[in-house]
Amino acid sequence: MRAFIIGFLATLVIANVASAAEAPIRHPNCPLNDDPINPTLLSYPKDCKKFYKCSNGLAYPLECPAGLHWNDKAKICDWPSVANCIPQKFLMKFQQIKEVKEGGIKHKDCPEIDDPQRPKHLPYPNDCTKFYKCSYGLAYPMNCPLGEHFGVKIDRCDWPIVAKCDPNAETTTESTTQSTTESSTESSTESSTESSTESTTDSTTESTINPTGSTPSTTPEPLPPGIDCSNVPHGTLYPHPDDCQKFVHCDNGRGAVKHCPGILEFNPVLLVCDWPEVAGCKIKH
Repeated sequence: MRAFIIGFLATLVIANVASAAEAPIRHPNCPLNDDPINPTLLSYPKDCKKFYKCSNGLAYPLECPAGLHWNDKAKICDWPSVANCIPQKFLMKFQQIKEVKEGGIKHKDCPEIDDPQRPKHLPYPNDCTKFYKCSYGLAYPMNCPLGEHFGVKIDRCDWPIVAKCDPNAETTTESTTQSTTESSTESSTESSTESSTESTTDSTTESTINPTGSTPSTTPEPLPPGIDCSNVPHGTLYPHPDDCQKFVHCDNGRGAVKHCPGILEFNPVLLVCDWPEVAGCKIKH
């Protein structure tokens, strides 16, 4: 009864007024001769809030009442949860996702229809360095950046001590720091006299042979201009201004440039690594 009333109102009140912004189009499913008892109503492929009403071979775009979606099975405007409408643009994206991505598995916790505002991530069993990203009912395995773990509560990859995926991570970090400090202090004390004597001779010879030094070092990627992490809360994220797959992670006043896993790009609205078609990055390379 509720659906009938909604459909009746949508058809009689809304469907009789064509949208002023869009002109009618020729549609192969619109008959040339109308049936006044059973008018032909068609789905609007790009917008769930609209539908077509046929008249003399033409399809007139009309809008459902506010808050309702077109239910093409029942041929009425209905509640979105009942209408189960998926715009054609998302169906096309779904096909592209199926063609481009590999390794997706059916997962009971992945919804059949994605919510762009609430992307679904799941922990990867027995491996903190990985996670699953859901897309249309399938779970795609992703790797966290090197040295990071996926945290269920924070819903992202971060340092192991922050992600809290591995219960031994915090203990390992503390013991490593302690042992490193102790060994550094002992070795520094024992070798200070010896190293100071040798360093003068060695450094002179080394600098003559290799002025730039022979020990390779990994230099962190510099922060983009205009990004300052000194006065922001821990965990603050910024999109990278020059690369869709990068972002800046602020950690206790210091910033680090990080990369999204795989083909994902940083979503500046949701502050997560997301599918490129959802992230909406506008940077052109």
